Amino acid sequence: MRYAVVLILNFLLPAPAMGASVTFNWSPPSTSCDGSALSDLFGYAILWGTNSGGPYLNQHNVDDPGATSVTINVGSVENQTLYFVAVSVDSSGNRSDDVGGCGTSNEVAQYFGPVPPSPPRGLVAAQ
Repeated sequence: MRYAVVLILNFLLPAPAMGASVTFNWSPPSTSCDGSALSDLFGYAILWGTNSGGPYLNQHNVDDPGATSVTINVGSVENQTLYFVAVSVDSSGNRSDDVGGCGTSNEVAQYFGPVPPSPPRGLVAAQ
């Protein structure tokens, strides 16, 4: 059974662009695509890529139907915008964005700017 994606991804705390981490919070779905009660929700997949609307070429699986947040290391992404969505996954591996599914959550975009330079070392104040 496929589930309606009513996940709300809130972008939190981008880390420095080298080895950037992204934390998401969401509200889990409460019904399946057809409006019936949930019965076999397995977890979620967070998808991301560099183009708005996809394709989302990267994926992080969250194999816990009770999860409401996850932190993902998206690697080195200096001077790039990444676009994120979430999908629900049932125990058979069907995703809500599969053909006949309900789709994805809202898309969230985040720009990762240049890494700030390291502070100078070995400076001595003039007297």
